[in-house]
Amino acid sequence: MKTKIAILLFLGFALAGWCADVKVVVNAANPITSIDKADLQKIFLGKKNTWDDGKKIASMYVKADKPEGAAFFDKVLGIGFSAFNAQWMKMLYSGNATPPQARGNSDEVVNVVSLLENSIGFVAADYNVTNPKVKVITLK
Repeated sequence: MKTKIAILLFLGFALAGWCADVKVVVNAANPITSIDKADLQKIFLGKKNTWDDGKKIASMYVKADKPEGAAFFDKVLGIGFSAFNAQWMKMLYSGNATPPQARGNSDEVVNVVSLLENSIGFVAADYNVTNPKVKVITLK
């Protein structure tokens, strides 16, 4: 019993560690309210490109030279920006992919997400999302 509790506590702290650096945002018209790390990775690594309703996903990220960008690549995707870029270059060469769009900061991500109904992005954890066309979703 103590082992199970210890494992659950560890997983909770591990999840809190990567959640503490970024918040995931979607257009307010998007029906999703939460996403798990595996699905988020699939979206940003090009392995999932449509929502459950079949609509194409438009993904945005803050550039890796910003703290929230570096945290996202390292802690959420589990790869550095160079590996991310190399993977997308291969996929682009095959002609079968549309990469996530790079943005300079959290403000820019929120602005684009507010305009694209099927979009998803991330912002700094301390960023105050005030745009009514954008909502923060729960990370599972």
